[in-house]
Amino acid sequence: MTRRPLAFLCVLCIVIFAVLTYFGLPPERGQAEKGAVYKLLEVPRDVTVTGEVLRSEEQEDYSYLFLKQAVLSVHSQTYNISNVRITLKVPVHYAVGVSVSAFGMLKPIEAPTNPGQFDRAFYYRLRGIGYTMSGPQIQVLSSHIHPVSEGLAIVREALRERIRHAFPKEAAGIISAMILGDKSLLTEDVRTGFSMGGVSHMLAISGLHISLFGEGLYRLLLLIPFFGRGRKKGAGALAIVILISYAVLTGLSVATIRAVIMFAVMRGADFAGRTYDPPTAIAFAALLIVIEQPLYVFYSGFILSFLAVTVFTVFYDRSGIVTGLILFLVTLPVILWSFYEFSSYTILINFIVVPL
Repeated sequence: MTRRPLAFLCVLCIVIFAVLTYFGLPPERGQAEKGAVYKLLEVPRDVTVTGEVLRSEEQEDYSYLFLKQAVLSVHSQTYNISNVRITLKVPVHYAVGVSVSAFGMLKPIEAPTNPGQFDRAFYYRLRGIGYTMSGPQIQVLSSHIHPVSEGLAIVREALRERIRHAFPKEAAGIISAMILGDKSLLTEDVRTGFSMGGVSHMLAISGLHISLFGEGLYRLLLLIPFFGRGRKKGAGALAIVILISYAVLTGLSVATIRAVIMFAVMRGADFAGRTYDPPTAIAFAALLIVIEQPLYVFYSGFILSFLAVTVFTVFYDRSGIVTGLILFLVTLPVILWSFYEFSSYTILINFIVVPL
C-alpha cells in the first residue's frame, strides 16, 4: 500500500464510510420521520404517495413502478419517505421522470425473521426503497420526461421482447439475464438449477465481459478516421459513454459499475501518459460506489465482486486452477455468512462452465 498511496487513501475512506454507515450516519432520506410513518401505517388505511417515476417494468400480466423523492400524505400531514415500489395489476408503462400520485395501501418492507433468509428489506434499501404499494389508483401530475433514461428504458424493453420471441422460453430467460440484466423471463427451474449448482453468477452481467467489450469497442473506434489526431481520446471518451449507457440500460449492477469505472480509469491513464495500476483502479471504483451508496459495504454482492476481481488481479500469473481455488477459499466465508449454505460441487462446476 505504501507504493500505492491513492489505493490506500481509497481503502481508508471506505473504512470510514463503513463505520459511519454502521452508526447510521449520514441519515437516509425519510429516516428522521420513519418512526412516525411506521406508527401511522400500523393501522391499515389508504394513503396518497406522490413522487417521480424512477423506473417502470412491465411483465406479462402486471407491472412495477418505482417512485423516487416520494412524499406521503395522510390527511393534512406530509412526510418525506424513501423510494416506493408500486405493483400494478396490469402491464402499463409510465415514462421515467413523470410525476405521479398513487392512492392505496402503503406497507413497509419487512426484515427477515429467520437467519439465512433472504433479506428483502436490505436488498431494496440498497436501492433506496423502503415501502411497497399494491394495486393503487394512479394519477399523472406532470408529463415531464427524462429523455435519455426513458430512451434507454424503451431500448431495453424492445430488446427484451425481441429475445423473448426469438428464443425458447428457458433460453430467452438466460440470454435476457446475461445480456440485459433482466431476470424476469427466467423460469423457476432455471433459477433453482443455477442456484443449486452454485453458478448463479453466470446469470449476471460479468464485469470481465464488460471489460472485454469496452476494450474491443475502443479498438474498433480507433479505426474510425473521424476523430483525426485526437482519435485515442475521442475513441476512448466515446467508448466510456457507450459503456455508461449500457450500464444504465442493464440496471447498474455492482460488477457492471466496477468494470465501467476501471475501464474509464485505464483509458484516463492512457490519455495522461501514466501507467494503469489495477489495484488502485479497484480501490477507486469501490470508493465511488460506496460514496453513491454507503450501504454497499455490507452487501454480499459488492464484497464478492471486489474480492473476485482482487484475487484475479493479485494472482493473475498463476494457473487457472490455483486462482480458482484461492478465489473459492477467499469468498467462502462471505458466502457462508450471507447465505448459510454453499454447493459442495461449486468448484468443479465453475471449472467447467467458467473459462479460466
